[in-house]
Amino acid sequence: MFWLIFGIFGMTLFSHKFGYCDKITKMGVGKHHCEGEWKIYPFNFDTIFNSMVTLFVISTFDWLCAIWYMAINSNYEEFGPTRFKNEWPAYVFFVSFLLIGSIFFLGFLAGIIFVNFTQKKSQLINPHLTLE
Repeated sequence: MFWLIFGIFGMTLFSHKFGYCDKITKMGVGKHHCEGEWKIYPFNFDTIFNSMVTLFVISTFDWLCAIWYMAINSNYEEFGPTRFKNEWPAYVFFVSFLLIGSIFFLGFLAGIIFVNFTQKKSQLINPHLTLE
């Protein structure tokens, strides 16, 4: 549920904005001015499925810097990536996702460990009790 909310929020901010021209490496080259092929980064927010995959990759901190850089420079296809075009929305989105996500999942993990610990403790105190 938490990831779905951030997936939809990511689609609102970054949908169809993670494209680039493969021939020209400078910023500000749009889809129509591209002399090569217009490509889309593999981790994007174009669909809800892609958003969920991108959020999973972000949560593993694997491609975090690359995706964050793409989001900061994201712009519409007509204009291509523009340096620091989407800077503050990207900062707010990624920092809030990482902080809230890590706090939420850390609390979830601590809850699971606590429940398992209390179950094992009750089994040690009274070995005749079973959980079945």
